[in-house]
Amino acid sequence: MVDDLGAGRFDRTGTYVLMLIGLFVAEGLFSGVRNRLMHVAGEWFVLRIRSDAYRSVQRLSLSYFEQNTTGDIMSRLSGDVDAIEDMLVHGTDDILVNAIRFVGITGMLIYLDWRIALAVAQINNCSYCLSAHSYIGKTFALLDEAEIAANRAGGSTDPKADAAVRKAYLGEE
Repeated sequence: MVDDLGAGRFDRTGTYVLMLIGLFVAEGLFSGVRNRLMHVAGEWFVLRIRSDAYRSVQRLSLSYFEQNTTGDIMSRLSGDVDAIEDMLVHGTDDILVNAIRFVGITGMLIYLDWRIALAVAQINNCSYCLSAHSYIGKTFALLDEAEIAANRAGGSTDPKADAAVRKAYLGEE
């Protein structure tokens, strides 16, 4: 896409715009479904917690209620349950979204060029990513050890790839 537009070929621009609009629509639909599912699951979980808490409070001795006011007990219960609900509904959602985003970005880097994935893994100081990208680059992209070392250092033995890797590594124009 960038190569087409950079070379002045605008014949595919309509296709690219439609693809982008389709991605935005799909993101909106999936986001709505995800939010609905997370809130339904969260409400179900909160109902279970509140029911268990209610049963626990019912089993407490009368001396407990003489030492603690009802308002304090109810405030503590509702505050704790709300905090748990917020963590479950929004916390797991954020973790899931960020994990999917990480996998997607990594997949895009690998699809675009293994060399860029190696440079970004080196920048992020991710030893697992480095070993995985090095293995995959060596096995599938047939990169040699010198090329992998150059990519990790922010360059390449191939002039065209060198520019892309340097841009990813240093953020150069």
